Amino acid sequence: MAQVTLISVNKADIDRSKIPYSGSRIMTVDAVETKQGNRLYIFSKNEKGGTMDSLYAEEFMKENGVWRMQSKREFSFPDAILMTWGNRKAFFDADRDQAPESLFIFSKNKASNLDKQQAVFLLLFHQKQFYTIESRADDQYGQDFYSDNFETLPATVKEKVLDYWKKLDKID
Repeated sequence: MAQVTLISVNKADIDRSKIPYSGSRIMTVDAVETKQGNRLYIFSKNEKGGTMDSLYAEEFMKENGVWRMQSKREFSFPDAILMTWGNRKAFFDADRDQAPESLFIFSKNKASNLDKQQAVFLLLFHQKQFYTIESRADDQYGQDFYSDNFETLPATVKEKVLDYWKKLDKID
């Protein structure tokens, strides 16, 4: 399996003029090094107090000394606050293409009661595409909902992601 190295990054050191992330405040940032180059994964949010909470998930790759956006996805839901689970993530190269598969977990919580978790999401970055799995509190996280493109993942990647998801404690 190809090597994927996680590099420590302080979010305060991210310079917006060099890495043009979407939100106004960074929630988490992770750096990964592979044979194909360095990548940054930035999760940022809009200003506090906006009409709707938005979470921006972005992947950047360093090309010729410049950070370029590879993929971007925005999540927002009415009456909800989106919370990243900073310690729940994984980086691997299950399909051995020398590029990382990077997965992150976040939750949707009730805006009026942050202790009331409504859903948990797995977000996978794979080859400039996003794939998601969602489980909801209203059925005690019994049913999973997959993005329309989830079935197109290579079998080795899908197996690794599903194994991670199955082991994840989703209950708040």
